Amino acid sequence: LKKKHIAEKKTTADKCDAAKKRCKQCVSYQEACNAAAERLEEEAIKLHAEFGSWYKEDILQLDHLKTESQGVSHWNVFVRAEAKRINGGNSKNPLKVHEISSSIKKKWKLMSEEEKIAVTDPLLKGLKEHRDSISYGQWNVNLELFMDAKQSLVLIQQYISAFHAHTGTQMLLLASRGSADLFLHPFSMWTSDHMLDFPFHQFKQTLAKVSSKFKAYCLSGIEGMVNRYTSTTNKLRSRVKNIINESIVSKVQIVYMEFHDKITVLYGIIIEHWPIDCFRSPSELTQAEVNVLLGA
Repeated sequence: LKKKHIAEKKTTADKCDAAKKRCKQCVSYQEACNAAAERLEEEAIKLHAEFGSWYKEDILQLDHLKTESQGVSHWNVFVRAEAKRINGGNSKNPLKVHEISSSIKKKWKLMSEEEKIAVTDPLLKGLKEHRDSISYGQWNVNLELFMDAKQSLVLIQQYISAFHAHTGTQMLLLASRGSADLFLHPFSMWTSDHMLDFPFHQFKQTLAKVSSKFKAYCLSGIEGMVNRYTSTTNKLRSRVKNIINESIVSKVQIVYMEFHDKITVLYGIIIEHWPIDCFRSPSELTQAEVNVLLGA
């Protein structure tokens, strides 16, 4: 049997050390790339001197590369600070810089040079660190995919709702992540209550149950669905067994086979209003039979 992997819980200090190690590795990698580029440039200069052609440009593609980055200016810092102040806690629909740049520029012009430096100097370090984190920090690709999927589903939902309103077309949509590494929860939408009732009439299950099974199938195929079905059935069987044991006052070990001869005759215990064909062990019942018992 394959042992279940138990993830080790990391402390805050461990996470901080890991982040520093990743950042250091990114910086080292960038330095190694720069060193390799310098060696490559030396070889390209030698080829140019020997053959008299544009080997430097051909090899390094320098005309397509950005040779230097723009430094952090006091104006950049001021724009960033003002944009944060204007937007405040508006995280859903924040104003873009180009939408508020004119008002920021007017305020900037009214300030003296001393005021500009006094306001922006304390914030210079923060903007530099932010740019460094973009250049060297490790991106959370799965989080970016989650945000893209979430926003796309909102747009799809709006389009389907409008399409249904115009044409009367009925739709039922299920969406799920395709990998356990992703974060998207099962998503479902329907254009009318008529569609919402379809899974129950067709599969005898709610849309939430069908959506959950759809996620299991997307993640692990039919094997995952079977395992989930077996796990759910076993839990229901355990509930039935507990109910049977609690219903019998006497401390009698229940024997399901030959119940009449071994239990009823000896102890006077009888079974009444049993809703399925015959009285047998809960471990032998199907999920449908277990649901009938629990609903009786």
